Amino acid sequence: MQDVAGDEVVFKLARLLQTHGDHVVRGESKLCLTVSSLIYLNNRFEQIKTGQKICTDHARSAVTYLNDFLKKVVSLKLVPGNCSGFDVLLNVSCFKNLQYLEIKKVPLGYIKGLQSLRSQLRGLTCQRSVIALSEVFVSCGGDLTSTPFLWSELREANLSYNGIEQLDESLKILPKLEVLILSHNSIKSSDRDEYWQFFSELSYLNLGYNFLEEVPRVPCLPLCVNKLKTLILKNNNLQNLEGIQHFSALETLDVSNNCISTFEELSPMAWLEKLTSVIIINEIHPSHLKCINCDNILIITVLVTYFFYLYYQIYLDGNPVCFHPDYRAFTVSCLSPLQKPDSVSKAVMP
Repeated sequence: MQDVAGDEVVFKLARLLQTHGDHVVRGESKLCLTVSSLIYLNNRFEQIKTGQKICTDHARSAVTYLNDFLKKVVSLKLVPGNCSGFDVLLNVSCFKNLQYLEIKKVPLGYIKGLQSLRSQLRGLTCQRSVIALSEVFVSCGGDLTSTPFLWSELREANLSYNGIEQLDESLKILPKLEVLILSHNSIKSSDRDEYWQFFSELSYLNLGYNFLEEVPRVPCLPLCVNKLKTLILKNNNLQNLEGIQHFSALETLDVSNNCISTFEELSPMAWLEKLTSVIIINEIHPSHLKCINCDNILIITVLVTYFFYLYYQIYLDGNPVCFHPDYRAFTVSCLSPLQKPDSVSKAVMP
């Protein structure tokens, strides 16, 4: 929807939702609003609530329809549109049935109403909007709450492309989180990694494109990240994989484009018995393709089609260790100590 002024916003949106609104209510489509559109709608809703007169019956009818409709919206995306500055708080509390909220390039401090939604949201995306985790999960943006409250239904949180520098205690109030994306931030390794112990349901964690110098350390607790299957650590400053052994359920690991320079630094992978595949790319000609199945290890020496992309599980390209002439064979030797026939070692040699 274009960002236009006045009642034209109301009329266009009302007509659009009268035609396609069923898809939005069922959660099949996402409603996208610009900042100025939501501000104008909130002003109109307030006029109806306080009994103020709206100039025409047609406008009043459209506003009333939208007020009722927005209470049923399942998925919402907020974008800045043509707005060049923010001087008014955006209220999202009118979305009574909201389960998925996406905020892009809108400072979270200018959004209020998150506090009323945190017990029902199942998915939350904030990109280029925040500088700290607590700003989202504790303060709830413009609500500025100070008392932590459980996000009891939140399953997916995408806070990539922000200015987050460290983890904080707000991670404690996300008990059902399954997917956490914190890529493209400024997170560094620290001694605050004890927060990972609260993720008993986490299955996917993306920390790529940060400034990590070591693998996140987790307490050796039975419920700690015992469901984590995918860990993305690419494009950091890792020099070794010490600590990766604690992620015992891991199936997919991406440590490409780091600073791993020796095979000894890969040795912790031997504890990851559930890793199902290894992709080692060196050759580039299709005639050099070799694919060998061995117990729970699939070794493919070259990626030539999208089909083989489906088997990507361990990524090592971009690390200094890959310049070793026999790095593929040595990498296989660092995996879980299953019995491998000689044919496997020979097949992965250059």
